[in-house]
Amino acid sequence: YIALTAFTKSEFVRSGFAADRISVKPNFLNFDPGAGAGQGGYAVYVGRLSPEKGIDTAISAWRVLSMPLGLKIIGTGPMESELKSRASDDRRIEFLGHRELSEVLCIIGEAAVLIFPSEWFETFGRVAIESYAKGTPVIAAAIGAVAEVVENEVTGYLFSPGDAEGLAKQVNR
Repeated sequence: YIALTAFTKSEFVRSGFAADRISVKPNFLNFDPGAGAGQGGYAVYVGRLSPEKGIDTAISAWRVLSMPLGLKIIGTGPMESELKSRASDDRRIEFLGHRELSEVLCIIGEAAVLIFPSEWFETFGRVAIESYAKGTPVIAAAIGAVAEVVENEVTGYLFSPGDAEGLAKQVNR
């Protein structure tokens, strides 16, 4: 069997799979999208707009964020209307809907940082390596495989899942 992270492997072993039958092979991009300039002056979230992805935490973090940094949100999902309503009074937050991968990578490459606030166990978090490929650091919730993909204070910053103030603090850093 192949697991994308050591965390995922440990979950399989905990569930009864034999450890010696599981290899860890991290996910990857099959092309180099080239580094971005990071000059856009905004943060970006890419993902489904649903509770487990932590997007509500990101919206809440922007409510307490002390800097004028914008937040571009790429994706759609069941919370879209609710989130747009909650963010309607904050001009820094922009919903871009679904975008093609080439455009997503350009937006990530111009971002100051990628926000990855997931509150459930992701198997890998490919958007993080897409961000790294573009030269953009990641601020992520310290949960499961995501905490393994982001090396705190090296490739980005970690915060406690669901902690909007903790996320805002890391964005301010």
